Amino acid sequence: MNELDSQTGPAMPGSKTAPHAEAELIHRLYDAVIDNSLWPEMISELIEHIERSSDPASEGAPAAAPTDYRGLVMHFERAMRLSENMVALQERNSTLGGVLDSLAVGLCVYDHAGERVYANRAARDCGLDRSPLAGLWEEAPLLSELSAETLPSLAQVDGASVALISAAALGDASLPLNAAVLAVALPDLGTQSFQDMQRVYYLSAAETGLLTALYQTRNLRAAAKDCDITYESARTYLKRIYLKTGCADQSSLLLLTERNPLSVIDRKPQHEGAAKPVRRALLLKDGRNLEYFEIGPADGRLLLHFDALTGIAIDVLGAAHRYRPHLEELGLRLVVPCRPGTFGSHYRAMRGLSDFTDDLRQLMDHLGAARATVLSQSFGS
Repeated sequence: MNELDSQTGPAMPGSKTAPHAEAELIHRLYDAVIDNSLWPEMISELIEHIERSSDPASEGAPAAAPTDYRGLVMHFERAMRLSENMVALQERNSTLGGVLDSLAVGLCVYDHAGERVYANRAARDCGLDRSPLAGLWEEAPLLSELSAETLPSLAQVDGASVALISAAALGDASLPLNAAVLAVALPDLGTQSFQDMQRVYYLSAAETGLLTALYQTRNLRAAAKDCDITYESARTYLKRIYLKTGCADQSSLLLLTERNPLSVIDRKPQHEGAAKPVRRALLLKDGRNLEYFEIGPADGRLLLHFDALTGIAIDVLGAAHRYRPHLEELGLRLVVPCRPGTFGSHYRAMRGLSDFTDDLRQLMDHLGAARATVLSQSFGS
């Protein structure tokens, strides 16, 4: 007798609770672990199975002792734990990937065979991910001089300043075992970094322009020429910048500009038509997080959708591009709130769905909506 047969309860000839039927149900439970979209259907089938086998009037129901569901419950709890662990791992990877993709610093990771195993968005944007490690060495031979005793060399690759760092040179740094070489593409200082300086130190537009030109040319006369001002005017502006920033010379001023921590974040504005993220979060008044999914025009009529468990949420996350054109055409702003304990919404005990009302009021205030159309079905009703 195998493990499944030994834990599914006694066999009843001709009944629908025979071991082979329950074993099939258990196997499908573990299918739901791999594909979370199967859980709503799976839970419905479990409920139907228990109701059918517990009803003496139903066809094939046991006429003797009640069915023992301990084995089924054990597998259900195990499958739920596995599913939760997989979702948590996916959430963690999604978060880490999102953070790395938000950096202006390009990062590629190569394994010991020289094959690329990871590249963030900045690396992909500058073309750093297009070739294996050997290809980088051919394009910039200087990069092949990896050593633990010297600082990494910088080379120009497709217009980007790139350095290769060997895992051995990092010593005890906690890198994954398969990470042998890191390729780092240093970002150019964007206009937003100079806007940061302007905002923080109250620089005038003319002073900010001179600072930008000085950073690019590293020469005050050349910067004055780029700004179409006289050298004496440039010196006057520079003295004002020194007073406002507390710097004493050009070197310290440029160092202050380069060390702006915000410069490592990619803050380029999204191009028009770029898809906005579907997943959103709202911090509620009691400190809990409420996650919700949003698709459609921001000025569209608000449509709150409450589905059976998480069916529509999975569709929205997996195929948002299919929904957007229709919602745009209809002028609808689809919002799917995640009930406490689902997705990124923090758990709290609820006696019924009416306990979710206050969270929804706060969400509507956050969305700036006084009214909403509600669409619900099954458990969401």
